[in-house]
Amino acid sequence: MDPSGQSVSIVLNGEESELRFIKSTSTKFDFRQSSGGVPDAFVLVYSVIDKPSYHRVEQDVIRLHEEGYLRTRPAIIVANKIDLARARAVSSQ
Repeated sequence: MDPSGQSVSIVLNGEESELRFIKSTSTKFDFRQSSGGVPDAFVLVYSVIDKPSYHRVEQDVIRLHEEGYLRTRPAIIVANKIDLARARAVSSQ
């Protein structure tokens, strides 16, 4: 296991790649200081039952955009806990 997260090797169309997951709860994470360098893509996860987590993801996307990370890298935004419809605090809109 990678000390900064978890990694898994996958083979897709005969080409092997490593997916490394770096968990960061800080919006001030400096990718240039990390041993793995700047990620090839970003996955930002928020909880639909926690509106502040949605707002943090919004701010993270803005920061990543302003710092130029999203010019050549994709960002995937994932809604978590969608099965808890009764407790939903973030609109599906």
